[in-house]
Formats: sequence, C-alpha cells, structure tokens
Amino acid sequence: MNHKNILVIILFLLLLLLSSCYKVVELDHLAIYSGVGLDQGTDMKLAATIQLILHRQLKVQSQGGAGGYVTTNVLVEGDNPIDISRNFSLESGRQSVWSHAKVIVIGEELAKSGIGDIMDILERDNDIRRRTYLCVAKGGKAEDVLAAETTRLETIQAYNISDMIEIYTRTGKSVLVDINKYGITTSPNNDSAFITGIRLIPEAETTPKATNQLELSGTAILKKDRLIGWFDETETRGLLWIIDEINSCIENIEYPDKGDQTAIEILKAGSKIIPVFENQTVKKIIVEVHCSGRVAQSNPNIRLMKNGELEKIAEKVEEQIEKEIRQSVEKAQDYHADVFGFNEVVNNKNPKLFKSLKDSWDEIFAALEVETDIKLTLRSTGLLTDRESE
Repeated sequence: MNHKNILVIILFLLLLLLSSCYKVVELDHLAIYSGVGLDQGTDMKLAATIQLILHRQLKVQSQGGAGGYVTTNVLVEGDNPIDISRNFSLESGRQSVWSHAKVIVIGEELAKSGIGDIMDILERDNDIRRRTYLCVAKGGKAEDVLAAETTRLETIQAYNISDMIEIYTRTGKSVLVDINKYGITTSPNNDSAFITGIRLIPEAETTPKATNQLELSGTAILKKDRLIGWFDETETRGLLWIIDEINSCIENIEYPDKGDQTAIEILKAGSKIIPVFENQTVKKIIVEVHCSGRVAQSNPNIRLMKNGELEKIAEKVEEQIEKEIRQSVEKAQDYHADVFGFNEVVNNKNPKLFKSLKDSWDEIFAALEVETDIKLTLRSTGLLTDRESE
C-alpha cells in the first residue's frame, strides 16, 4: 500500500471522529411528561392535564436550593393523545417527551364513554412506555387527581402515585395495570378488563390538615373498553387471589369469638384456575389457592401452643379467603365480565370446545359454578407465643 492510500484512510478516519451527534435536541427545547390525565373535553375532544417536570427547579434542588414540587400542570385539548402532544408543542414551542411519564389517569366520565381508541394509540406509539401505569379517577376527574397534594416524600406528584400503586399491590390492596397488561388482558377472546382505581379523599374523612389527598380505591371493571362498575377492596382482594397476584397481605379475622381480633400475615401464595369439562361444556371452575403465613396479631383468648389451635385459625382464614373470592366472582358475574381470564384458561385447555362456546361465553360465565380449594399453612407465631389476659 503506497503512502497516498494510507493518507486517504487517515483522513477518512479523522472525518468520522469530527462528525457531530445526529438530531441533538437541547434539554431547554424539551417538555418532559411525568404523568398525564385524560378527561372528557368539549365537542367530543379530549381534555388532557399534562404534568411537566421543571428541570431547572430540579437543578436548584440538587444544588441545595429550596424544596417543593418540581412540576407544573398544563391543560391542553385535542382529538387524541398524539394530537394533544402536537397541540402542546405548537403552544409551547417544545418537543413532547412521553418516556418519563409513569402514570396515565383516566377520568371516570371518559372511562364510561369508552377508551378503546385511546388505548389503541397508547399501545402503538413508540414514544410511550408500555410500563406506564393506568388508573381511573373514581367519582371524579383526572385533572383533580394530578392537581392533588401528595406526600412530600416525592416532589413529582405523578411519581408518588406510581409508588402508591406499587406499594398497594405488594400488600394485596390494589391491582397493578400498565399499558402492556391492559393490552394482554383485552385479548381477542376477552372483552373484559380492570384498572386501578384512585380518588380524592373527601374532607369529611380526613383530618383538618390532611385535605386534598389521594388514595387508591377499588378496581374499575371495564367491558368493551367502557367502565361498567367497581370492585371494592374485598372484591379486589378476591380478584388478586384468583389471578395469582397476591404477594403478601394481612387477613383480619375474629377468633375464637366475635370481637376477638386476630391478624394473619400471608407471606407466600400461589393460585391455579382449573376448568372441569362435562357434556361438551364447562361444568365448573375450581380455584386452587396454596399459601403460608404467620400470626401477626393474637389476642388473650387464643392459646397458640395448644394442640390444633393453629389449624383452627388457618381454617378461619381459609373461610375468609373463600368469602373474598366468592364476592369477587358474584360481582363479576352480575356484570357478565370475565375479568379473571377463565375463558383464556378454557381456551388453552380445550380450544376446540371454547370455539363453540365463545359467542355465548358471557352467559356461560354469568351462570358458571366456581369452587375454591384453599390451603393455608401457618409456619410461625412470631417472637411471642401466647398473650396474657389483661
């Protein structure tokens, strides 16, 4: 290779080193979303509450400046989420960034009117993370939820809502639904789904200093992408037992007598849905639950060291779990909404049979017998054995 060729190669490599970044956008030209609220707007439009992260305020706080929230809420209308983002960019002169949004709140009125078109866009758009949590503003508007006061442990309100959803789910008090899970739930064989509920705590239920605060509240039941009803906390717990999403929870029972408070902490749980077929149809569904736990709270009338006492407590808790499951199933059957995925289990076990039942599944589900087979093992009484009578 001659010197001329070597010189050409060196010049080419230098050009590569001198090349700049492609399509660089400065931070000051971006609008970073932390959360989005969607409500029914005027003239069939969507009204969006966009919660923006103020990066300059974040920088001030990181340098030891004044605390407080580092977000601001902006109201924008549009035909759909993409149109809303473009309208906001036109008004602000900044490029919208969805990738940092952790929660999308849907107003109850909008949820009742239908969210199918909205979910289609949220599932398709590459800029929107499929792990973004969904929740429905129970009895109110998404705008009010994002404007509410949250604990100042987190200066970004939408992120605090995200933390609430994760904690509630780990304690068996709420469902966790993101864009990805909603899309999986609403499969071609199923038109029923559920979403986390959230609400503003009424002032009558709070202390004078704790106004305008949030709590997760129940589970929104949707059919054909429309809100049709709600599960309360007990029914939500039953749903979690059935779909095998209980990680840990506290089951409160009265034992040995009415008024004697006892609490059992579930430490490990697993469940299975088993369809039973007969005469070319589904005879019943069996929900098997196997779990283990410990005594978290006893009372002076219990003798934990007495032979057979732990077994009796376990039986009482098993009855409580069965009650939660039964209430959840009965409510879902009233709505003809198979939010448990029984149809998918039947389809996986016997696809040929399910094909013949698919068109009438709503009616089959509403009349379906659901049995429970629950087994709890109590492995510990904690650091104490029996409590002394006071």
